[in-house]
Amino acid sequence: MLPDDLDALHGRRAARWIRESTKAQEDRYGPDAQREHQGRAIERYGLIDTAIVWQVAHSGRTVDQTPEWAEMRARAGRDYDILVVAYVSRFARNVEALARTIRQLHLAGAAVYFCDERLLSSDEQHWDWYMREAVEAESYSRRLSRRVREGYETKWRRHRDPGGWAPLGFRREPEPPRRLVIDLDTIGDAVSLFERYATGRVSMQDLARATGVHEDAVRDILRNPIYNGWVRRRGEPAQPAPWRARPPIPDELWEQVTRIRAAKVRGGGGQNHGAPDPLRGLLYCPCGRMIRADGSNRSGRQRSHPEPCRQWTGAQRRQSRLWEEPVKAQLRGLEVSDATIVQVVAALSATVPISDDLRKARRERQRKELALAYAAGKLSEASFLSAVAALNAEGDPLPPPAEQVTTTDVSRFLRKVSDTIIKLDTAVAVGDISPTELAGVWEELTHAIYQRIIITGATFVGVELTPAAKAHGLQALLPEEVEVGEANWRARPDSNRRSPA
Repeated sequence: MLPDDLDALHGRRAARWIRESTKAQEDRYGPDAQREHQGRAIERYGLIDTAIVWQVAHSGRTVDQTPEWAEMRARAGRDYDILVVAYVSRFARNVEALARTIRQLHLAGAAVYFCDERLLSSDEQHWDWYMREAVEAESYSRRLSRRVREGYETKWRRHRDPGGWAPLGFRREPEPPRRLVIDLDTIGDAVSLFERYATGRVSMQDLARATGVHEDAVRDILRNPIYNGWVRRRGEPAQPAPWRARPPIPDELWEQVTRIRAAKVRGGGGQNHGAPDPLRGLLYCPCGRMIRADGSNRSGRQRSHPEPCRQWTGAQRRQSRLWEEPVKAQLRGLEVSDATIVQVVAALSATVPISDDLRKARRERQRKELALAYAAGKLSEASFLSAVAALNAEGDPLPPPAEQVTTTDVSRFLRKVSDTIIKLDTAVAVGDISPTELAGVWEELTHAIYQRIIITGATFVGVELTPAAKAHGLQALLPEEVEVGEANWRARPDSNRRSPA
């Protein structure tokens, strides 16, 4: 039987509900104050503390959609009799959800006690009071939301600042308008996350464990274009940030991380999740779409173009080994000697920087987005012209000259690649390596050397090497043409287009 007044609370089992709107608030003083309110109420009314606590960091407008809310409802009347909440506003800021849930709790044999207001949900005389508090809480939330939204919109129009919390590596200026600026003391931590993830050998979970940064925060950082010099606001096209000319994460590293993230988004059935894959995230059609893993059959892993494409020839789904074997053959064709190392070092010393195609392509996409937004009335003429001028100011930049590599650096890198391949083939010949270990080493090797492999069906068009592979001269040593069985293929490293041999 539900208690009809506060005197009837004695001896009933109590559980606690604690809510803050954001994770930052949850990590500060809010929960402690709520616990004190709850502790005093439990002692005052002789409740039995079950030590059951639900603590969430979530908006009060949608908190009824959280798993904690669902569990709290499911255990009502079974594991606790009174849900102790510090304030009405800490329960929810949604009148409909609050009223509906209280009715459900009552049906299950549980009631809610609001400590600060001293209101009991099962006391008929208190109903008007706590519902009035609930209406005021939601009304306040809605007013605050409007004010905050208007403030963010104004800040975006005037300063191209998205508002909100400063992400890792950034801070807000101490004086109004408190714009975002790069924090030189912490930006290195964010850059390190990008650099480690770009190797393709660590997951977001690995980074979270190694750095202490929550996995969700790692994911948000790696997909936030602010590090690449672009700011955005929901419903608005991205615009160049003041640091776009020299972003913390350069275009090449951003594209590498984006490619690896996309490669790890899996779909379809029959996936061998977590299994090594030497071509994961490396295969692309000339149209720009990634050729994704698409299940497997008795013959092995399959891959397919994600949509019909005029540049893709033959069957849409093919066996992965169709491309895997030629790539391995190209690496096996690497010939390393003292003479070739000297030639590579000489060629690297004479290398002339070339224009950055990634930056050019990105600028063209941004121009199109800005033009569409302007045509749709989402951008004023002044904002449109300002954003286009900022893009044009970037010009056609040349990448900064690479650090001078020595003969020792080149020799160590090239011989390590060559020796690894020889050891792999030897281990296979004597049966001293498992298929999973073999695929894992090949995966590390291919991702250390190839950044992108362009194919049209069974035909190889070209390959792009990683910055490390290019810096150590691999593009000059990898064979352009190799034979695999009765077939052969041609793809010069870093060429734009190559015809099949």
